[in-house]
Amino acid sequence: HEILIKSFRKIYKQIPEWKLVLAGNTNIGSTDESFARLKNLAGDLPVEFVINPDLTDLKKLYSRASVFWSASGYGIIETDEPERVEHFGMTVVEAMSAGAVPIIVNSGGHPEIITHGEDGFLWDNLDQLEKTTLDLVADKKRLSYISKFSQNKAKMFSEEKFKVKLLEII
Repeated sequence: HEILIKSFRKIYKQIPEWKLVLAGNTNIGSTDESFARLKNLAGDLPVEFVINPDLTDLKKLYSRASVFWSASGYGIIETDEPERVEHFGMTVVEAMSAGAVPIIVNSGGHPEIITHGEDGFLWDNLDQLEKTTLDLVADKKRLSYISKFSQNKAKMFSEEKFKVKLLEII
């Protein structure tokens, strides 16, 4: 979340009508101090923290979002610490199914979900995250187009499709 707040700080004056919503679980690996540090880092930015949301809350957030950022695995050497990267990215697919265009770090299972430039975007550095976001915000037609592709791609990961694939394997 720290990485995302820092990137948002760099671009928010160019998109003053936007806000960053950070949703997450504080029950796993988080402390009051780390949360306080994030709130302090966000400072006067339009950043909203949604703590311990349930699935219903997340679905509401995704449905209001235009883009979905993820830095999960950023800066991690996958071969050294594979457990620290996102292996599949269910949150990415959930956001996609609601029409939020994913702009996610190019690591772990993310490249298996996203076709870069078609149904979302993969980034390797923060400049790419920020530029891609600003480009999409500036081109609402493209944002809408990719949102629709993103929603269609998410259907590939539905429970029904999973059952069919599993039966094919068996």
